[in-house]
Amino acid sequence: MDNIARIQIPLSKFNRLCASITGTGFFIILFLTVYEVIARYLFESPTMWTLEITGYVLLIACFLSAAYTLETGGHISIDLVSMNLRPKPKRILAIIVDILGIIFVALWLWKSTVLAIDSYNLHWISRTMMGVTLWPFYVVIPLCLLFMLFQYIVLLAQAITGGVAVKATQAEE
Repeated sequence: MDNIARIQIPLSKFNRLCASITGTGFFIILFLTVYEVIARYLFESPTMWTLEITGYVLLIACFLSAAYTLETGGHISIDLVSMNLRPKPKRILAIIVDILGIIFVALWLWKSTVLAIDSYNLHWISRTMMGVTLWPFYVVIPLCLLFMLFQYIVLLAQAITGGVAVKATQAEE
């Protein structure tokens, strides 16, 4: 097993765990939304908390699934150019795209870390009736971006070496 696979296999397992948690998060959002609709229209007793809670769960779910979506090729991409390229130019394009992705995610990671630190130090709370402490939700963003950065680095290493992506499911076989 090469060095890239040694990194990709545990990262892939972690990505799958995060994807499972994300699925649970979307189920919670579905349940809370249905609950709100029933409470509002059937019992004429709307809640004040479901919209806020679903927003926080959605934030966590979206960021938790980012690295998994990158690993599985689920992010939006325009392959009009790459699908018509030969293998060597396609590999060079993949390297360029991965480098740009690393730069973008690294900058996003840095700025979201600053935001998370500020939210903790300044004791940010939501301006709603719930008054939720916000720093735990802001911390999720850089943590998930860190794993997305790791995934981009693995993809770049695979593009440079011409290696094939090794998924956690392949490692378990």
